[in-house]
Amino acid sequence: PSDLDGLRDRVAAVVPEGDAVLALSARLEEEVSRMEPEERRDLYEGLGLGEGAPQAVMSAVYGALNLLTFYTLGPKECRAWTLPAGSSALDAAAKIHSDFARGFIRAEACPLDEVIAAGGWDAAKAAGMIRVEGKTYPVADGDALTIRFSV
Repeated sequence: PSDLDGLRDRVAAVVPEGDAVLALSARLEEEVSRMEPEERRDLYEGLGLGEGAPQAVMSAVYGALNLLTFYTLGPKECRAWTLPAGSSALDAAAKIHSDFARGFIRAEACPLDEVIAAGGWDAAKAAGMIRVEGKTYPVADGDALTIRFSV
């Protein structure tokens, strides 16, 4: 990690201000790829590397492209969707299906982390954590959404 810090500092010195700099160790990532997920998490945490290279690359790319992720949750499927940052609930509805946008009534929203901590969507709803939002609601990165519509 100290080698990575030095490399990161040297690269940052020649990269224009505001551009992302990401230093990774291919050797470390190759070794870590053979570990069990729990061992991998412990190693990354011990080295102060967060969730490791794959997550770091995704975060850097999403940041550079100004994207966010929202989620839809259901009994049979949970899905992540990508939108440009600043997109509205109506944009999110259109991303899921054009009928959702055409018949948009409202969005129900809650950060996914809070839904998980509550024990699921129904538990979060029972605890009053779910917000009702209109079509202009700016979707936040990490929101779990349910779109109510009528066609």
